[in-house]
Amino acid sequence: MPTPQAPAPRGRPPTITRARIADAGIQIGLPNITFVGVAAALGVSQMALYKHVGNLEGLKQLVAEEIFSRWQVPRATIPVQDSLEDYLQLFSAATQAFVKANPGITPYVIRRLVATPSMLDKIREHQEHIAQAYGVSFERSRYLMGTVAFHCLAVADTVYAVAGREPRAAVERVVEEVEMEGILQLGMTALIQGALAMSEQDISPDFSTQLLDTSALPIARVREFPLTLELATQWLDDMETLIKAEKEFVLVYESLPDPSTPGDPEGRKKAVLWLKAHREGFGRYCRGIVMMCDDPANLPALQEMVGPLEKVYRVPGGVASSPDELRAFIQQWVTAS
Repeated sequence: MPTPQAPAPRGRPPTITRARIADAGIQIGLPNITFVGVAAALGVSQMALYKHVGNLEGLKQLVAEEIFSRWQVPRATIPVQDSLEDYLQLFSAATQAFVKANPGITPYVIRRLVATPSMLDKIREHQEHIAQAYGVSFERSRYLMGTVAFHCLAVADTVYAVAGREPRAAVERVVEEVEMEGILQLGMTALIQGALAMSEQDISPDFSTQLLDTSALPIARVREFPLTLELATQWLDDMETLIKAEKEFVLVYESLPDPSTPGDPEGRKKAVLWLKAHREGFGRYCRGIVMMCDDPANLPALQEMVGPLEKVYRVPGGVASSPDELRAFIQQWVTAS
């Protein structure tokens, strides 16, 4: 007796999704992406695609972010069975292979201002994982992983760009590529051994913050709004730390309290007095304040808050509904400074 087939789902399935756009872009390749090409691959019009992605750079950013999110970064084995140096060699090889498999990805991964919050979150989670697995501080893990990734991304990008561009026979290109890969691997081994020889004091930052996440400056994330006196005090301490360290930053409030939620009046008073006393220093290093909005219904109310916010802080303010909009604010303000 034949097995009855499930009825086909009703309605037309969505034609354009983030995943399908990314799949099409990956198939085409980042260096060759165009609106015409992606729209054709999806079987839709360019105008339909524009409704989902506003411009070509945004399209490339979407594809790059999806490529990075799909990358299976090597994890440490639990329990650990190899040395930290062995793992860094494995990570370097994986990074090299990642660049080779995804031409054009390096500019979207190596630069903090271009990397999206989700990409930075993935990087930080992996650094925390390695710190815990090998029993080192987060600062040391961040230094080691960041150093290896930065140099491997940059050199591998050059190696494969040059090897692919030279007008030579296929066999000659392969031979040259293998030769350059060998030099790259020897160089990364030397870099890893040198980085491991650095002391904790050599790599420690000259400042630390309590309430703010400053791992991706100039982005200074405020994950919890300082409603209480204790949090307000931590916020002010972090402001002084960044000013003393002469670090430019953009305050990014990732979550805002309900307007009806009362804050500690002592905390507000303390913050206002501090801003009056430190107006010059705060304005010199704080390039602006961005409020993130993940609910379109709240957008008008937040936009109305921008004016009063700018009067209090005396720095530019804005509302961002997406990582692209946040990045645009940061690039505008930091570049302008």
